[in-house]
Amino acid sequence: MHRKKILAVAVAGALSMGSAGVALAAGGAGESNYVIYGKLYPQVSSYDYDGATLSGTTGGSSLVAAPSATANHSQRSTVDVSNSRIGFRGSEDLGGGLRAIFQIEQRVRFDNGTGTWAGNRDSFVGLAGGLGAFKVGNMDTAYKQVGDKLSFLGISSGNFVANSNLLARGPTDAIDFHLRQANVMNYESPKFFGLQFLGSWGKDENKGNPGTSTNVLLLSYGLTYEMGPLYLALGYEIHKDFFAGSVGFTAVSSPAAARGPDVRSSDTAARVTAMYKIGETTLSLDVSEIELNESGLILAGDFKSYKNQRIAAGVEQKFGNITGAVSVVTSDKGTCTLEGAATCDTAGLDGRIINVGGSYEFSRRTSAFVIFSQMKNGQSAAYNSVAINPSGGTAPQQGEDVTAIGVGVSHSF
Repeated sequence: MHRKKILAVAVAGALSMGSAGVALAAGGAGESNYVIYGKLYPQVSSYDYDGATLSGTTGGSSLVAAPSATANHSQRSTVDVSNSRIGFRGSEDLGGGLRAIFQIEQRVRFDNGTGTWAGNRDSFVGLAGGLGAFKVGNMDTAYKQVGDKLSFLGISSGNFVANSNLLARGPTDAIDFHLRQANVMNYESPKFFGLQFLGSWGKDENKGNPGTSTNVLLLSYGLTYEMGPLYLALGYEIHKDFFAGSVGFTAVSSPAAARGPDVRSSDTAARVTAMYKIGETTLSLDVSEIELNESGLILAGDFKSYKNQRIAAGVEQKFGNITGAVSVVTSDKGTCTLEGAATCDTAGLDGRIINVGGSYEFSRRTSAFVIFSQMKNGQSAAYNSVAINPSGGTAPQQGEDVTAIGVGVSHSF
């Protein structure tokens, strides 16, 4: 009888579901609810490269090694599935306003059939009640969450039009503040008059092992305000002993492995996010500052600090079933210091992305889209907007620009 009840609810949900997924429910004491959901959005993409800083070119930043490229990448075409995903989430009523909650979500690479089920997207178990929600698992940090409210046609990462490619990453691949952190604990407060606090804590599980001297720590905070058409957010994230500066800027060093506990790093990011809806128009703005610092036993000429600012602005406009979108993201060259009296030059570490796109909604769950992006790297920068392509060697070379176009279909369930 219990199985028949679940099946009946499942059939009813399948016949009436929107974009929230298929819901299963079991009644009685300790009532449980389960949802199967997902989003699939394959696209055919074309990438053109130009402007790589070639070997022998002089000038540029003193933080990066001399360019080694001898030619640009050639044009390539791909079939990408971006962050297509499937997930299972649910809850159990524990009484007294307390619920057990869980989610297992996985990226699905149905373009090539690779990957295993590991919950590699937001996956957790936790408790939720009047004091908020506490979760443990593999999840987006609070800093990422408060900024992900802003997107480009519903895309916030995993695609060449994602603002995060420049707003939270680069100009080297070691700098990344758009993280889904493993082994993390997240807290989300209740909402009070539109305000909500979010926090993340990620600890180094290797601390205490023989030969391990670093103490990797991630702390992430977010504060959001949402009322009617207005969304505002503040975000701040701290990375202890990530060494994004000396690892990413290869022309200088402060090797933690060689100097052990006598050298430390503290990398931070701060952001202000705003979004406002006026009728069928959505305006968005995100301003962030990233700062990398290393201290302790660093020698003359070693990396000491780097700081720069990034800005993303966008607009989306609906015309019935059609939505158009434009966004511009810029990252300045920043400033830097080296230990001692050595001169530090950040010339050419700037970047810019311009995105244009449109979509047509066939229904609440299915749409077709066309997207275009042009990414400009400064002479010394290597911002990367093609990370969704799994093939090796696709990342832009130093100074290389990328023009990309994609056509695809999106379906949510």
